Amino acid sequence: MHHRGPGGDLAAGHRPADADHQRQHRDRRADPPGRHRTGQGAPGRLGLTGFHLPGTIRYELDTAARAAGFAGWEAMAARIRHAGSPQEGEAVWRRVLASPGMRPGRISSVTADDLAALLRAVWRDEAGPAQACSDLRRMMGQQRLTRKIAAGFGPHVQVVSKSGTVPGGVSNDAGVVAFPDGRRYAIAVLTRPLTPGAPTREDVLGTAARVALDHLRAPGTPLSS
Repeated sequence: MHHRGPGGDLAAGHRPADADHQRQHRDRRADPPGRHRTGQGAPGRLGLTGFHLPGTIRYELDTAARAAGFAGWEAMAARIRHAGSPQEGEAVWRRVLASPGMRPGRISSVTADDLAALLRAVWRDEAGPAQACSDLRRMMGQQRLTRKIAAGFGPHVQVVSKSGTVPGGVSNDAGVVAFPDGRRYAIAVLTRPLTPGAPTREDVLGTAARVALDHLRAPGTPLSS
């Protein structure tokens, strides 16, 4: 689902992690539409065309900084370190966030639907070798730094997720939510502020996840929803 509220854009994708049926979703982005290509590796093999992986993280950081008028990421970081005030440093960062280099097609991007579909494949050992999928599930289960999706659920619900944050740019989380009745759901929530540099409340991601899964778990909702 996609929603625009007073604070920013939000996109959520969800897939029943154990179901044999898949809902065919229309691609949605948390960012403005941009050119994209299918990611390499597991996303490409699974036909997940919402992944765009243009290069290494260093390449993407340098691309964003150059689009904002700097020689590269190091030059931009030095400008922030030597800023005359915190406000001046924040202005430099907002300039980078608003630059064309931070738009989909120039940096890594993905739809919420395809990210949830990839997690579903990982949990079903379909994204690669079974051992590799198991290792990824184990590593995701060790994440303890953030409570984004998990913030929407009580202690009786198990949430295994991995978040991604660009301060003032995006706040994302993707994972698998397991309920006491044994049903599991792969879900991804991607957000960005309407104004570059504005903060994002992490509990918004948990609320979006809970609302989506409450709908899926409502009586009479088919597994393919």
